[in-house]
Amino acid sequence: MAGFGIKYRLWAVSGAALLAAPALALRLSPAPILLDAPYVETAPVPSAQPVQQNRPVRYSGKVIDGLYASLRAAGVGIQPAQESLRALGAHIDFATDVTADTQFDVVLAGAEQNDRSVVYISLSSPAHNVQLVPVGRAGAPRWADIAGPDTGGGGLVQPVPQAHTSSGFGLRWHPLLGYSRFHKGVDYAAASGTPIYAVADGVVTRAGWAGGYGQLVRLGHGGGVETAYAHMQRIAVRAGASVTQGQIIGYVGTTGLSTGPHLHFEVYRDGDAIDPSALTQIVRPGLSDAQRVAWRGRVAQLLAIAVTAPPLGG
Repeated sequence: MAGFGIKYRLWAVSGAALLAAPALALRLSPAPILLDAPYVETAPVPSAQPVQQNRPVRYSGKVIDGLYASLRAAGVGIQPAQESLRALGAHIDFATDVTADTQFDVVLAGAEQNDRSVVYISLSSPAHNVQLVPVGRAGAPRWADIAGPDTGGGGLVQPVPQAHTSSGFGLRWHPLLGYSRFHKGVDYAAASGTPIYAVADGVVTRAGWAGGYGQLVRLGHGGGVETAYAHMQRIAVRAGASVTQGQIIGYVGTTGLSTGPHLHFEVYRDGDAIDPSALTQIVRPGLSDAQRVAWRGRVAQLLAIAVTAPPLGG
């Protein structure tokens, strides 16, 4: 399409190893925040002319016993299934949008059968329809919805999927200091070494020791929004680095003023700590109408040449 200017080929996306559960807590905000940086689509997209023996593989089915279990039952590997959940987590609410009548499609592509990556995800029900394709920087995808107006996928993922909240935001009795003190974040209890994920794209503004916070990473997301991740066992990023949503930035620990392994997670807006549940969306400019139309055509070509995977064990 004239003016679209994108060369497309099979794209291998390296997925983060997420826990296999739909515990993605932060949801849509009534007052989304628009990042200053313009969106530029530069990522490769699925080719319509793959090598015959390496044709894309399509996995389809109906959600029966949870989305992850249903993907695995359809034959989707552990890593692609986890990558699919991570991508969907910024676009849907697993608790309300995934029902017993929900249909799914996942397409994997790649040169090696054991190293194929997700290039298309579809989830549809009578009340909800999502079709996701990977766009953005090569190696750092943003999943865009081509089924309808793309809002940039601004939903946030939980920093420690499936972890339970052990302490909330607000005034509380401090277990170590022995007096009441305002708790400026939320604590997620998890085992030491559990991966911690960036809740949204951003830039590392601080990475290192921070007194009572122990090993801490702080991310700037634009629009005056920052997130902080404390008490880490180990930090996986450096100050000044750009990170993408779902990227591992460190590992759960108990450094600093801490009673046991957990992640202390804070959100700041214009320098003030806010309840993390109050920030549930950071809007990034999405695809234009012309781009969505072009992507839909390419997805149709992709589905036409994809091999349908047989049921697991079939």
